[in-house]
Amino acid sequence: MLTYFYKHRFKIHIQVKDNTGKITFVLFNDVDEKLLDTSAHKLFNKLSSLDNNDVPAHILSLCGKDFIFKLKLNSYKLKKGLKNFTVSKLWIPDENLES
Repeated sequence: MLTYFYKHRFKIHIQVKDNTGKITFVLFNDVDEKLLDTSAHKLFNKLSSLDNNDVPAHILSLCGKDFIFKLKLNSYKLKKGLKNFTVSKLWIPDENLES
């Protein structure tokens, strides 16, 4: 008898912009869980109960916030001028430290 297991995983494309322009970042599991403060499994369960056009509050709450990203770069993407990069680490600035 075969038993199948599955695991929900994240892959989120976000568009980031600042005063120099905009670019697309791709975020995977560990980075996404830190950013959204929830697991892929929990978010999947919430999404399954929403209408197709609804955006989850977890994602809407990110708009307008500041984050620091460490990107995984490679020579191929840099030479080709591709505009999407994988995020390898994420920091959320502490507002108390900025004051």
